[in-house]
Amino acid sequence: MGLGTGQGGAQFRHITLGTGQVFDHQYFCQKPLHTEHANAALGFVCQRMQSAPLTRIGELGHFREILRHLLLENIENAQHHGIVALEHLLEVIEVIVIRVHCGTVSNRIRRRYYGGNPVRVTDICSMSQNDIPRRILVTGGAGFIGSHTAVALTEAGYVPVIVDDLRNSRPEVLDGLERILGHRVEFHAVDCADEEGMKAVFKTPVHGAIHFAADKAVGESVEAPEQYFSNNIGATAKLTQMLRKAGVQHLVFSSSCTVYGEATALPVGETAPIQPAASPYGFTKQACETLLGYSHAAGQGELGIALLRYFNPIGAHPSAEIGELPIGTPANLVPFLTQSVAGLRSELTVFGEDYPTADGTCIRDYLHVCDLAEAHVAALQWLEGHSGAMEAFNLGTGKGSSVKEVISAFETATGHAVPHRFGDRRPGDVMAIYADASKAEDLLGWRTKRSLEECLADAWRWQEKLA
Repeated sequence: MGLGTGQGGAQFRHITLGTGQVFDHQYFCQKPLHTEHANAALGFVCQRMQSAPLTRIGELGHFREILRHLLLENIENAQHHGIVALEHLLEVIEVIVIRVHCGTVSNRIRRRYYGGNPVRVTDICSMSQNDIPRRILVTGGAGFIGSHTAVALTEAGYVPVIVDDLRNSRPEVLDGLERILGHRVEFHAVDCADEEGMKAVFKTPVHGAIHFAADKAVGESVEAPEQYFSNNIGATAKLTQMLRKAGVQHLVFSSSCTVYGEATALPVGETAPIQPAASPYGFTKQACETLLGYSHAAGQGELGIALLRYFNPIGAHPSAEIGELPIGTPANLVPFLTQSVAGLRSELTVFGEDYPTADGTCIRDYLHVCDLAEAHVAALQWLEGHSGAMEAFNLGTGKGSSVKEVISAFETATGHAVPHRFGDRRPGDVMAIYADASKAEDLLGWRTKRSLEECLADAWRWQEKLA
């Protein structure tokens, strides 16, 4: 950028493009705009840039966006449309009002980053850091828990950015989200471990990340441990590396109660000993937590991490627009149960009736997926207030329910009988586990609100809509 001389000896700035082509800013101002007015506008921008407290990564991203919009990054587009990139600044100093051309590249960028509503460039300049839309990367966001979390994030004022290669989910989920939210969620069909494919996601600053993407079937992990090690552990390592490189400050990790193995005491608290994993899936969650611990230490407080060890999410959004949508044969109890009741599958097989529990069947802590989604928002907000912290949180109701009790609760909630039989135990299943979730209540201010019957009623409503 250099200085030249305009009408009446007034100085003006030259703006040099990457190609070496030089334009003075007066070239972009529609006559009869005087040079000194354009100088004042450009000077205002420069003053904002020079006086900005560029001390935090988020602020750097904020002012980089101001530069992007105001200092003519898209010169060629402005040239074609004959409009001024400084139009809104000129409005502020009451020189001229120029309507933004809705098709310009700069305006499309502005809409993408600052939301669907029109935003003046001067509004962006006057925004505080807290006013800037907080983009949250949601890996596996088209999945069961991820899609419900995208809703909870939006309701809390965040902007979810879904990354999902759809290997275990379906694109129709995005349609359901649009019907719930009233707008299309930003979506990238890419593997979160694909560094090249993820560049488009990080092109615009990311405030935080919630990492769901993983294979998660206990039985399948016993049959294909290599797949689980590669996808769950390998992808987490690559994603975390990208987050650190991009300066992302908050990570919520989707862990599991399986990290505890066969619990020695119930309910299980976060300080319970980590027993040898009962399945390859459980081991991958243990390994990912260990990896993230090392990443946190290496970052020296730059990346805050919340490990959410949740128990057994079930249910669906009350609108029945999104819910659990397993590909192929369901590996989890409730979707197989609802499909059996709907006549889509044979009778439900209950794996094991000879466990040393009150009724002989396994005991789990079942919580509503919407409660779980809200916990991810609470964890993200906690990280915002505890920069660079790392904590693990159990997420559950604090009450265990046996498989027989789930069947009975479903029949009570829906009035439909569940066809079922009893089979052998399934490899990798633990006998009983349920949460001590008091830490989440104390630190995150979170606790479950929905009953088991409500969970099952919502799950059945979702299944009926699918049918």
